[in-house]
Amino acid sequence: MTGILLPAILGLDVVAIAIALGVRPPLGRRVALGLLAIGGILAATLGGFVLAGSGGPGFVLDTGLPTGALHVSVDPLGALFLILAGLLTAAAAVYADGYLAHTDAGVVRAHVAVFALLVAAIVSVLVAADGVAFLFAWEVLAWSAYLAVILDIDDPRVGRAAFLMLAVSELGTAALLAAFVVLGANGFTFPAMIARGEALDEPVRSLVFWALVLGFGAKAGIMPLQLWLPEAHPAAPSHVSALLSAIIVELGLYGIVRFAFAALPTPEIWWGPALTALGAVTAAVAILWALLQNDIKRVLAYSTIENVGLIVAALGLSETFRAAGLAVLAALALVAALYHVSTHAFGKGVLFLAAGSVDHGTGTRDLDRLGGLTRPMPVTSVAMLLGVLSVAAIAPFAGFLSEWMILETFLQSPAVPLLGSRLVLVAAGAVLALTAATAVLAFARLFATGFVGRPRSRGAHDAVEAPRSMRFGMALLLGPLLAIGVLPALALPLVDRAAAGVVGPSVAMQLIPPLFGNAGPYAALVAIGGATFRGLLPGNGLVIIPAPGLSTIVSPTYLVLFEAGFVVLTALGVRAIRRLGRDRRAPAWGGGMSWRHPAAQYTATAYANPLRLIFAALFRSKALLSVPDPAASGGSGALEYEQQAPPPLERELYAPLLRSVSWFADKFKVLQSGDTNAYVGYILLVVVLIVLLRVL
Repeated sequence: MTGILLPAILGLDVVAIAIALGVRPPLGRRVALGLLAIGGILAATLGGFVLAGSGGPGFVLDTGLPTGALHVSVDPLGALFLILAGLLTAAAAVYADGYLAHTDAGVVRAHVAVFALLVAAIVSVLVAADGVAFLFAWEVLAWSAYLAVILDIDDPRVGRAAFLMLAVSELGTAALLAAFVVLGANGFTFPAMIARGEALDEPVRSLVFWALVLGFGAKAGIMPLQLWLPEAHPAAPSHVSALLSAIIVELGLYGIVRFAFAALPTPEIWWGPALTALGAVTAAVAILWALLQNDIKRVLAYSTIENVGLIVAALGLSETFRAAGLAVLAALALVAALYHVSTHAFGKGVLFLAAGSVDHGTGTRDLDRLGGLTRPMPVTSVAMLLGVLSVAAIAPFAGFLSEWMILETFLQSPAVPLLGSRLVLVAAGAVLALTAATAVLAFARLFATGFVGRPRSRGAHDAVEAPRSMRFGMALLLGPLLAIGVLPALALPLVDRAAAGVVGPSVAMQLIPPLFGNAGPYAALVAIGGATFRGLLPGNGLVIIPAPGLSTIVSPTYLVLFEAGFVVLTALGVRAIRRLGRDRRAPAWGGGMSWRHPAAQYTATAYANPLRLIFAALFRSKALLSVPDPAASGGSGALEYEQQAPPPLERELYAPLLRSVSWFADKFKVLQSGDTNAYVGYILLVVVLIVLLRVL
C-alpha cells in the first residue's frame, strides 16, 4: 500500500502542474488545486501508515551520475513531517481557490503551477534518502518558494522580499554543500554519511555541525539569519505564507534533526548549551519585536521566529542530555521539540489563512485600522481566536502542552554533570519562560485590537466574510489543532516513534503510562479518566513527565472538562443572582469622553508603547509625529503618530555588511568590462591555475 502512495502523490503534483498551465481558469485552477488537496491527504495518509508501523516505501533511481544512484524512502521522522505537510497542503489548496478567484487569469495559471511545484519539492525533501537527492530537492524548494511568493509581480516590495528570501536560502545552501562534501566522502547515502560523521576528528566534526546549523538555520530563521521572514511572509499570498511558516521554515528544523543530530550521533559537550543559548536569544528577541508590529502578518512572522527559537533551544537541550549520556532525557527533549513543531504548524497555518481572510474582507492588515470584526467575519474571528489561543500557549490548547513540556524538560537540567552547561540551561529556561509570557501579551494585543471593539476604518466597518473555500480551508486545520491539544495521547506516541529513530529510546510510556498505579493526590481524576476514556485513549489522556524527585502532571483532557464545568457553573451562578433582584441599567462613564467613538479605543500602537519604552535601548525606535491638519496646532485637528523600530541587527550587522559588500563590488567592477577578449583571458587564467594545481 505505501509503495503505491508515494508515486501517486508526486504524480498528482505533476498532473496539477500540467492542468494549471494547460486549462484556463476557473476550471484549470479548481481542478489543479483539487488534485493538490487530494495529494496532501494521501501524503498525510502515507505518513500515518509509516508511523503506525507499516514499512515505508523505498526506491533506488539509477542516474548514471558520478555521485551514484538517488535513493528515496520514508522513515518515521520523515513520516511525521509528511503528515504535517500533507494536511497543511490540503488546507492551503482549498483556501487558494477562493483567494485567487479575482486574480488575473494568466497570473493564476503560472502561480498554481509554481505552487504545485513547491508542494512536490516539499514532499521530495522529506522522502530523499541520500545527500544528493536531498540537496537537489532543497534547491527546487528554494526556487519554487521564491516564485510562489511573487504573485503580485507589479509590487517592487514583493520582488525585494522574495529575492531576500532566496539570497539567505542560497547562503544556507552553500554551508550545507560544504558540510555534505565532508560527510559524503565515502558515499552520499544516509548510512554512509552517518559512518563518516562518526569517524571525523573533533574540530572537523564541530565545523560540520555548525555548518549544518547555519545552513538549515537560514531556512528556519534562526538569528542572525531571520531577516527574510518578516519581509517574505507579508509579501506572499496567504496560502503560501501558511506553507512558509508552518512547513517550509520547519523543514529547516527537520534538516537539523536529520543531519546535525542523526549524522553526528555523538555530540560534543558544548554543542547543546551553545545551541540552546542561540535558540533562547532568538525566541526572546523575536517576540519583543512582534509586539511592535501593526501588520498582522508581520506579527505572525516574528512569532514564527520566536517558536523556531523555542524549538532550537529544546533541540540544544536534547543534545546536552545526549552528550551527558542521559538518553531518556534526551529523548524527552526531542519529543517535546517535535511535538511543538506539530502544534506550531497547525496553529500558525490557521493564523496565516485567517490573516489572509482579514485582508480579503477589509482591504487592510493594519491592526490600528481594524476592530469590530467578530460580527461581520464570525468564522475568520473564531479561527483567529483558536489559533491565537494555541500559539500563545493558553491551556488546554495544543501550544500550551508542547511549550509546557519543553519548559518542564528544562527543569531536568540539574541531571547534567557539567556546571557550565547547567548554568546555561537554567538561564535559557528562565528566558524562555519570560518569552512565553510575553507571547501571551503579543497575541492578546493582536486579537483585542484587531477583532473586538469598534471598527476604526471604513474597510473594517464594511468588512465581509471570506468566501466558502477560504473558510473551509481554515476549518480543515482547526480539527487537528484542537485534537492534538485536548487529546495529546493520540499524537504523542506518533511523535515518540519519530524521535526514537534519531535518539534511540522510546519514552511514550513515560509520557503516557498505560496504568495509574501511583496516582497519589490525583487518584480521583485518574478514576474519572479511567471510567470515561477507557478503551478510547492510551493512558486516558493523562500526560506525565518524570523528573528526579519531581513528578508534574498535566492533563489537557481534564483541563477541558474543568473549564467547561467552570463556565457552566458561572452561567448558572449569574442566572441565580439575577433572580434576586431587578437589573438596573445606566450609561457607562467614559472619563468624560465619548467611549463609543472608535478614536477613544486603545490602538495596537498604544498597547505596545509601555513595553517599547521599557526596552527602548534594545529597540532603538523613534516616534514620528506629523500635523496634516493646520487646526491641530490649536488642539482641534488631527495628528498622525507613528513608531518605527528597525529589524533586529539591521544597524549592527546587516547595514555594515551591506556597505562592505558594496565597497568590494565597486572595487572589482572594473573586471566586468564587457570586453569579450578580457573574458577569454579570465577563462585562460583559470585553466592555467587548474593545470598548475594538478601538477603540484
